[in-house]
This record gives sequence, structure tokens and C-alpha cells, in this order.
Amino acid sequence: MVDIQKVVDNSAAVNTLKVEHQSKMAELQTWLDNAEKEIEKQTVSSKKEKLTKQYQQEFIQKQQTIQQAYAQELQRIDASISEVITKIANKKGYDLVLVKDIVLSGADDITEFVIKGLKE
Repeated sequence: MVDIQKVVDNSAAVNTLKVEHQSKMAELQTWLDNAEKEIEKQTVSSKKEKLTKQYQQEFIQKQQTIQQAYAQELQRIDASISEVITKIANKKGYDLVLVKDIVLSGADDITEFVIKGLKE
């Protein structure tokens, strides 16, 4: 069995990804704040409306780009974790590895081996 949550919590790649994602979202928020200030400066309502639509489209595009990059990297990390689990299972001669949450008792815990394998 493996404690996936513990593996994820101890993953340097996941932690780095979270920090990078938070940083990008903070940058996006700063951009949005500046866009709102720019819109407020407009005195002509038609220009204000046009600028609002433009910034809304840009915001959606930027947000989607950030989310897609995050999801892709998360998938890559997930594949890496699965690969390490498979290698360890094969090395130990296991045909099946279950998630710790569904195992009541009677299984070898390979969580620490997986955490160590991810660091290599």
C-alpha cells in the first residue's frame, strides 16, 4: 500500500509547482488590478466598455494559460509518481499496490520508498 497524500505532501516537485502557481496567480491579480484602474480612468462610457471587454478577454486567456500549464505539470508529476510506485512494486514482487485509505490492515507500506524514489 502507499499513502498517496503523504507522497504528494513530501514531493518537492508538487511543492515547487504550488509556489509557482501561487506566484503566477498573484501576478495575474496584479495585472487585473492595474486593468481595473485603467478602466476607471476612462471618462467616455463607450471607451470604458470597449476596454472592459478587451481586458476581460485577456484575463480569461491568461487565466486559462496558467491553469493549463498547471494541469499539464500536475499530470507529469502524477505520471512520475506512478512510475516510481510501479518500479518499487516490481522490485518487491508485488502484483498490486493499493492506496492506504482503502486498506484496513495486512499490507506492506511502501510510502517511504516512493518518497525516496522521487528524490532520486
